[in-house]
Amino acid sequence: MYYKIAYELQVKEVLPEGCSSVLYERTVQAFLHYILPNLAQSLDDEDAARHIVNKMPDNLAPDKRRMIEWLQETGRWSERKLILEKSIPLSKSIKEWSIPL
Repeated sequence: MYYKIAYELQVKEVLPEGCSSVLYERTVQAFLHYILPNLAQSLDDEDAARHIVNKMPDNLAPDKRRMIEWLQETGRWSERKLILEKSIPLSKSIKEWSIPL
């Protein structure tokens, strides 16, 4: 029950525009390492991947769309580590976030 509530809170919580890439990464890491493995009703690969992408701040909507399109084209929904790596900016500045696909 605890992990279901934690997941629901993550879904509802929107990371603020201008948040650090560290905050995004920590949020996703908490999901991957603590919440996802302990959910009573597991998520399939696509739902988990979409959650990772959707945790990106809303000002990165074009990047979110490109990432989802890339996942649909390649079918790499299960490669969570790769998805996270592609979602984390190389720069610490949110203004410089961009997803090289």
